[in-house]
Amino acid sequence: MKSIFKLIFTTCAVGALAGLTGCAKKQGPAPSNTDTTPAIVYNAGNHAAQYPTTGMMIGANGNLYLADVATNTIKMITTAGDVTLIAGSGSVGSADGKGALASFNLPEALFIDASNTIYVADAANNLIRKIAPDGTVSTLAGSGDIGHADGKGTAASFNFPQGISVDKNGNVYVADTGNDLIRKITPDGTVSTLAGKIALGNTNGVGANATFNIPQGLAVDAAGNLYVADAGNNLVRKIDASGLVSTFAGSGNAASFNGTGIMASFNFPDAITIGTNGNLYVTETFGGHVSKITPEGKVTGISGFDIAAYTKGYDILGYNNKFGPPRPLSVVRPNGIAVNTASYTIYIADSGNNLIAQASGL
Repeated sequence: MKSIFKLIFTTCAVGALAGLTGCAKKQGPAPSNTDTTPAIVYNAGNHAAQYPTTGMMIGANGNLYLADVATNTIKMITTAGDVTLIAGSGSVGSADGKGALASFNLPEALFIDASNTIYVADAANNLIRKIAPDGTVSTLAGSGDIGHADGKGTAASFNFPQGISVDKNGNVYVADTGNDLIRKITPDGTVSTLAGKIALGNTNGVGANATFNIPQGLAVDAAGNLYVADAGNNLVRKIDASGLVSTFAGSGNAASFNGTGIMASFNFPDAITIGTNGNLYVTETFGGHVSKITPEGKVTGISGFDIAAYTKGYDILGYNNKFGPPRPLSVVRPNGIAVNTASYTIYIADSGNNLIAQASGL
Protein backbone atom coordinates (compact mmCIF):
# COMPACT_ATOMS: atom_id res chain seq x y z
CA MET A 1 0.00 0.00 0.00
CA LYS A 2 1.37 3.41 -0.91
CA SER A 3 2.23 5.66 2.01
CA ILE A 4 1.45 9.35 2.02
CA PHE A 5 3.57 11.85 3.95
CA LYS A 6 1.71 14.90 5.20
CA LEU A 7 3.13 18.04 6.76
CA ILE A 8 1.53 18.52 10.15
CA PHE A 9 3.84 20.92 11.93
CA THR A 10 6.07 23.88 11.22
CA THR A 11 7.81 26.27 13.58
CA CYS A 12 7.39 30.02 13.67
CA ALA A 13 10.80 30.66 15.20
CA VAL A 14 13.65 32.39 13.43
CA GLY A 15 16.58 29.99 13.13
CA ALA A 16 19.91 29.99 11.36
CA LEU A 17 19.40 26.51 9.94
CA ALA A 18 15.81 26.99 8.91
CA GLY A 19 16.20 30.56 7.68
CA LEU A 20 12.64 31.34 8.72
CA THR A 21 11.13 34.75 9.35
CA GLY A 22 7.63 33.60 10.22
CA CYS A 23 4.97 31.14 9.20
CA ALA A 24 1.40 30.91 8.04
CA LYS A 25 -0.90 28.76 10.13
CA LYS A 26 -3.44 27.87 7.46
CA GLN A 27 -3.24 24.63 5.56
CA GLY A 28 -2.60 25.17 1.88
CA PRO A 29 -4.24 23.28 -0.96
CA ALA A 30 -3.21 19.70 -1.53
CA PRO A 31 -1.36 18.90 -4.73
CA SER A 32 -3.10 16.64 -7.22
CA ASN A 33 -2.83 12.84 -7.21
CA THR A 34 -2.36 12.63 -3.45
CA ASP A 35 -4.38 11.79 -0.38
CA THR A 36 -6.50 14.87 0.31
CA THR A 37 -7.42 13.94 3.87
CA PRO A 38 -6.72 17.06 5.97
CA ALA A 39 -3.52 16.87 7.96
CA ILE A 40 -3.27 17.96 11.56
CA VAL A 41 -2.11 21.58 11.52
CA TYR A 42 0.01 22.69 14.46
CA ASN A 43 -1.77 25.68 16.05
CA ALA A 44 1.50 26.93 17.49
CA GLY A 45 0.42 29.99 19.46
CA ASN A 46 2.72 30.75 22.38
CA HIS A 47 3.92 27.17 22.68
CA ALA A 48 5.53 26.67 19.27
CA ALA A 49 8.06 23.88 19.28
CA GLN A 50 11.39 24.95 17.86
CA TYR A 51 14.29 23.21 16.14
CA PRO A 52 14.82 20.44 16.85
CA THR A 53 12.18 18.13 18.29
CA THR A 54 13.61 14.72 19.08
CA GLY A 55 11.57 12.58 21.46
CA MET A 56 7.97 11.90 20.45
CA MET A 57 5.27 9.44 21.44
CA ILE A 58 1.53 8.98 20.97
CA GLY A 59 -0.40 8.71 24.22
CA ALA A 60 -3.39 6.47 24.86
CA ASN A 61 -5.63 9.45 24.09
CA GLY A 62 -4.16 9.79 20.60
CA ASN A 63 -2.34 13.02 21.41
CA LEU A 64 1.26 13.53 20.34
CA TYR A 65 3.77 14.29 23.11
CA LEU A 66 7.01 16.10 22.27
CA ALA A 67 10.36 16.61 23.98
CA ASP A 68 11.27 20.07 22.69
CA VAL A 69 15.01 20.33 23.29
CA ALA A 70 15.28 23.88 21.95
CA THR A 71 12.91 25.29 24.57
CA ASN A 72 13.61 22.68 27.28
CA THR A 73 9.94 21.87 27.59
CA ILE A 74 7.55 18.94 27.23
CA LYS A 75 4.52 19.66 25.07
CA MET A 76 1.42 17.94 23.79
CA ILE A 77 -0.34 18.35 20.44
CA THR A 78 -3.97 17.28 20.60
CA THR A 79 -5.67 15.46 17.76
CA ALA A 80 -7.25 18.83 16.89
CA GLY A 81 -3.80 20.37 16.51
CA ASP A 82 -3.82 22.48 19.66
CA VAL A 83 -0.61 22.74 21.69
CA THR A 84 -0.42 22.43 25.48
CA LEU A 85 2.61 22.97 27.67
CA ILE A 86 2.96 19.95 29.96
CA ALA A 87 6.08 20.95 31.88
CA GLY A 88 9.12 23.17 31.73
CA SER A 89 9.84 26.83 32.33
CA GLY A 90 11.72 27.23 29.08
CA SER A 91 14.91 28.04 30.98
CA VAL A 92 17.79 25.66 31.58
CA GLY A 93 17.59 24.02 34.99
CA SER A 94 16.84 20.88 36.93
CA ALA A 95 14.10 22.05 39.28
CA ASP A 96 11.29 19.71 40.20
CA GLY A 97 7.79 21.15 40.43
CA LYS A 98 4.47 21.38 38.67
CA GLY A 99 4.17 22.47 35.06
CA ALA A 100 6.16 25.60 34.28
CA LEU A 101 7.77 25.56 37.73
CA ALA A 102 9.92 22.63 36.64
CA SER A 103 12.94 22.92 34.37
CA PHE A 104 14.96 20.71 32.04
CA ASN A 105 18.24 20.84 30.15
CA LEU A 106 18.02 19.18 26.72
CA PRO A 107 15.19 16.69 27.26
CA GLU A 108 16.11 14.30 24.44
CA ALA A 109 13.57 11.49 24.75
CA LEU A 110 10.30 10.64 26.44
CA PHE A 111 7.94 7.74 27.03
CA ILE A 112 4.33 7.95 28.15
CA ASP A 113 2.72 4.93 29.79
CA ALA A 114 -0.91 3.81 29.96
CA SER A 115 -1.52 5.91 33.08
CA ASN A 116 -0.33 9.07 31.27
CA THR A 117 2.84 9.21 33.34
CA ILE A 118 5.70 10.61 31.25
CA TYR A 119 9.33 9.56 31.64
CA VAL A 120 11.99 11.92 30.29
CA ALA A 121 15.67 11.42 29.49
CA ASP A 122 16.90 14.83 30.65
CA ALA A 123 20.21 14.53 28.85
CA ALA A 124 22.33 17.52 29.84
CA ASN A 125 21.16 17.24 33.45
CA ASN A 126 22.20 13.55 33.49
CA LEU A 127 18.83 12.76 35.06
CA ILE A 128 15.75 10.64 34.45
CA ARG A 129 12.65 12.67 35.24
CA LYS A 130 9.06 11.62 35.81
CA ILE A 131 5.96 13.70 35.08
CA ALA A 132 2.76 12.70 36.87
CA PRO A 133 -0.58 13.02 35.04
CA ASP A 134 -1.20 16.33 36.85
CA GLY A 135 2.05 17.79 35.44
CA THR A 136 4.17 17.43 38.57
CA VAL A 137 7.81 16.76 37.69
CA SER A 138 10.08 14.73 39.96
CA THR A 139 13.53 13.18 39.60
CA LEU A 140 13.28 9.41 39.30
CA ALA A 141 16.99 8.66 39.17
CA GLY A 142 20.36 10.33 38.84
CA SER A 143 22.58 12.56 40.93
CA GLY A 144 23.04 15.14 38.20
CA ASP A 145 26.76 14.44 38.07
CA ILE A 146 28.33 12.59 35.15
CA GLY A 147 29.00 8.98 36.08
CA HIS A 148 27.88 5.40 35.69
CA ALA A 149 27.16 4.36 39.27
CA ASP A 150 24.32 1.95 39.95
CA GLY A 151 22.12 2.57 42.97
CA LYS A 152 18.74 3.82 44.06
CA GLY A 153 17.40 7.19 43.01
CA THR A 154 19.96 9.96 43.37
CA ALA A 155 22.70 7.48 44.30
CA ALA A 156 22.86 6.46 40.63
CA SER A 157 24.48 8.49 37.87
CA PHE A 158 24.26 8.83 34.08
CA ASN A 159 26.13 10.50 31.24
CA PHE A 160 23.89 12.29 28.73
CA PRO A 161 21.01 9.78 28.49
CA GLN A 162 19.29 10.03 25.10
CA GLY A 163 16.84 7.13 24.92
CA ILE A 164 14.07 5.82 27.16
CA SER A 165 11.37 3.14 27.11
CA VAL A 166 9.17 1.39 29.66
CA ASP A 167 7.96 -2.22 29.75
CA LYS A 168 4.57 -3.55 30.84
CA ASN A 169 5.88 -4.13 34.38
CA GLY A 170 6.91 -0.51 34.83
CA ASN A 171 10.64 -1.06 34.40
CA VAL A 172 12.33 1.91 32.74
CA TYR A 173 15.14 1.34 30.24
CA VAL A 174 17.64 4.09 29.51
CA ALA A 175 20.16 4.52 26.72
CA ASP A 176 23.01 5.99 28.76
CA THR A 177 24.56 7.39 25.62
CA GLY A 178 27.67 9.04 27.00
CA ASN A 179 28.62 5.86 28.83
CA ASP A 180 27.68 3.46 25.99
CA LEU A 181 25.51 1.55 28.45
CA ILE A 182 21.93 0.33 28.65
CA ARG A 183 20.52 0.90 32.14
CA LYS A 184 17.41 -0.44 33.87
CA ILE A 185 15.37 1.32 36.55
CA THR A 186 12.89 -0.74 38.56
CA PRO A 187 9.63 0.85 39.73
CA ASP A 188 11.20 1.64 43.13
CA GLY A 189 13.93 3.68 41.45
CA THR A 190 16.79 1.18 41.66
CA VAL A 191 19.22 1.59 38.77
CA SER A 192 21.34 -1.26 37.41
CA THR A 193 23.41 -1.75 34.27
CA LEU A 194 21.62 -4.15 31.95
CA ALA A 195 24.19 -4.33 29.16
CA GLY A 196 27.40 -2.76 27.94
CA LYS A 197 30.59 -1.46 29.49
CA ILE A 198 32.58 1.77 29.38
CA ALA A 199 34.18 0.95 26.05
CA LEU A 200 33.19 1.47 22.43
CA GLY A 201 32.43 -1.65 20.42
CA ASN A 202 29.84 -3.81 18.71
CA THR A 203 30.40 -7.09 20.52
CA ASN A 204 27.39 -9.30 21.21
CA GLY A 205 27.03 -11.15 24.50
CA VAL A 206 25.37 -11.05 27.90
CA GLY A 207 25.54 -8.00 30.14
CA ALA A 208 29.00 -6.44 30.36
CA ASN A 209 30.31 -8.77 27.65
CA ALA A 210 28.40 -6.70 25.09
CA THR A 211 29.47 -3.29 23.82
CA PHE A 212 27.73 -0.35 22.13
CA ASN A 213 28.69 2.87 20.37
CA ILE A 214 26.41 5.86 20.99
CA PRO A 215 23.21 3.95 21.85
CA GLN A 216 20.22 6.23 21.40
CA GLY A 217 16.61 5.18 20.76
CA LEU A 218 15.02 2.30 22.69
CA ALA A 219 11.82 0.29 22.22
CA VAL A 220 10.37 -2.65 24.17
CA ASP A 221 8.08 -5.19 22.51
CA ALA A 222 5.21 -7.15 24.06
CA ALA A 223 7.51 -10.09 24.83
CA GLY A 224 9.91 -7.88 26.77
CA ASN A 225 12.64 -7.74 24.14
CA LEU A 226 14.49 -4.43 24.11
CA TYR A 227 15.62 -2.95 20.78
CA VAL A 228 18.47 -0.44 20.68
CA ALA A 229 19.29 2.05 17.93
CA ASP A 230 23.06 1.66 18.20
CA ALA A 231 23.79 4.81 16.24
CA GLY A 232 27.57 4.87 16.15
CA ASN A 233 27.69 1.24 15.05
CA ASN A 234 24.96 1.71 12.41
CA LEU A 235 23.14 -1.28 13.89
CA VAL A 236 19.84 -2.19 15.51
CA ARG A 237 20.57 -4.43 18.49
CA LYS A 238 18.26 -6.69 20.47
CA ILE A 239 18.42 -7.53 24.18
CA ASP A 240 16.28 -10.52 25.13
CA ALA A 241 14.82 -11.37 28.54
CA SER A 242 18.00 -13.22 29.54
CA GLY A 243 20.10 -10.11 28.88
CA LEU A 244 21.69 -11.50 25.72
CA VAL A 245 22.63 -8.77 23.25
CA SER A 246 22.54 -9.68 19.55
CA THR A 247 22.58 -7.80 16.26
CA PHE A 248 19.02 -7.72 14.94
CA ALA A 249 19.67 -5.78 11.73
CA GLY A 250 22.45 -3.90 10.01
CA SER A 251 25.82 -4.63 8.47
CA GLY A 252 27.64 -1.91 10.38
CA ASN A 253 28.36 0.03 7.19
CA ALA A 254 27.17 3.64 7.09
CA ALA A 255 24.65 3.35 4.26
CA SER A 256 20.90 2.96 3.74
CA PHE A 257 20.12 -0.39 2.11
CA ASN A 258 17.18 -2.75 2.32
CA GLY A 259 17.77 -6.37 3.22
CA THR A 260 17.24 -8.91 5.97
CA GLY A 261 19.31 -8.91 9.13
CA ILE A 262 22.97 -8.12 8.52
CA MET A 263 22.32 -7.71 4.79
CA ALA A 264 20.64 -4.36 5.51
CA SER A 265 22.50 -1.15 6.31
CA PHE A 266 21.74 2.00 8.31
CA ASN A 267 23.36 5.41 8.55
CA PHE A 268 23.29 6.53 12.19
CA PRO A 269 20.01 4.96 13.37
CA ASP A 270 18.71 7.34 15.98
CA ALA A 271 15.07 6.93 17.04
CA ILE A 272 13.20 3.63 17.12
CA THR A 273 9.64 2.65 17.96
CA ILE A 274 7.29 -0.32 17.65
CA GLY A 275 4.17 -0.20 15.51
CA THR A 276 1.53 -2.66 14.41
CA ASN A 277 2.26 -6.38 14.12
CA GLY A 278 5.53 -5.97 15.99
CA ASN A 279 7.14 -3.95 13.20
CA LEU A 280 9.93 -1.58 14.19
CA TYR A 281 10.35 1.88 12.66
CA VAL A 282 13.78 3.50 12.69
CA THR A 283 15.03 6.95 11.70
CA GLU A 284 18.50 7.36 10.21
CA THR A 285 19.65 10.85 11.09
CA PHE A 286 22.66 11.03 8.79
CA GLY A 287 21.03 8.99 6.04
CA GLY A 288 17.90 11.14 5.88
CA HIS A 289 15.97 7.89 5.84
CA VAL A 290 13.20 6.03 7.66
CA SER A 291 12.98 2.23 7.66
CA LYS A 292 10.53 -0.46 8.71
CA ILE A 293 11.87 -3.69 10.20
CA THR A 294 9.60 -6.73 10.42
CA PRO A 295 9.84 -9.19 13.35
CA GLU A 296 11.83 -11.43 10.99
CA GLY A 297 14.42 -8.69 10.51
CA LYS A 298 13.45 -7.62 6.98
CA VAL A 299 14.36 -3.96 6.46
CA THR A 300 12.41 -1.81 3.98
CA GLY A 301 13.04 1.87 3.41
CA ILE A 302 10.18 4.37 3.61
CA SER A 303 10.95 7.44 1.53
CA GLY A 304 9.92 9.59 -1.43
CA PHE A 305 6.41 10.41 -0.25
CA ASP A 306 4.11 13.12 -1.56
CA ILE A 307 2.94 16.06 0.51
CA ALA A 308 -0.81 16.04 1.02
CA ALA A 309 -0.97 19.18 3.14
CA TYR A 310 1.48 22.02 3.39
CA THR A 311 2.06 25.60 4.46
CA LYS A 312 3.34 28.11 1.91
CA GLY A 313 6.44 30.21 2.30
CA TYR A 314 9.25 27.76 2.99
CA ASP A 315 12.39 26.80 1.18
CA ILE A 316 14.13 24.51 3.65
CA LEU A 317 16.59 21.95 2.33
CA GLY A 318 14.47 19.09 0.96
CA TYR A 319 11.10 20.69 1.63
CA ASN A 320 10.40 23.33 -1.01
CA ASN A 321 7.09 24.93 -1.92
CA LYS A 322 8.01 28.59 -1.75
CA PHE A 323 7.11 29.27 -5.37
CA GLY A 324 4.13 27.22 -6.41
CA PRO A 325 3.10 23.60 -5.80
CA PRO A 326 5.18 21.58 -3.34
CA ARG A 327 7.83 19.16 -4.44
CA PRO A 328 7.86 15.66 -2.97
CA LEU A 329 8.85 15.73 0.68
CA SER A 330 12.46 14.75 1.27
CA VAL A 331 13.14 13.84 4.88
CA VAL A 332 16.47 15.52 5.59
CA ARG A 333 17.39 14.89 9.20
CA PRO A 334 14.84 12.61 10.87
CA ASN A 335 15.63 12.19 14.55
CA GLY A 336 12.30 11.45 16.18
CA ILE A 337 9.52 8.97 15.47
CA ALA A 338 6.17 7.97 16.94
CA VAL A 339 3.46 5.53 15.87
CA ASN A 340 -0.30 5.70 16.26
CA THR A 341 -1.17 2.01 16.09
CA ALA A 342 -4.90 2.75 15.97
CA SER A 343 -4.63 4.71 12.72
CA TYR A 344 -1.58 2.97 11.21
CA THR A 345 0.20 6.31 11.12
CA ILE A 346 3.79 7.25 11.90
CA TYR A 347 5.07 10.71 12.76
CA ILE A 348 8.57 11.85 11.83
CA ALA A 349 10.41 14.73 13.51
CA ASP A 350 12.61 16.13 10.76
CA SER A 351 14.87 18.72 12.35
CA GLY A 352 16.58 19.38 9.02
CA ASN A 353 13.29 20.67 7.64
CA ASN A 354 12.02 21.99 10.96
CA LEU A 355 8.77 20.07 10.70
CA ILE A 356 6.90 16.98 11.73
CA ALA A 357 5.46 14.87 8.93
CA GLN A 358 3.04 11.98 9.06
CA ALA A 359 2.97 8.85 6.94
CA SER A 360 -0.17 6.75 6.65
CA GLY A 361 -1.10 3.43 5.13
CA LEU A 362 1.82 1.56 6.68
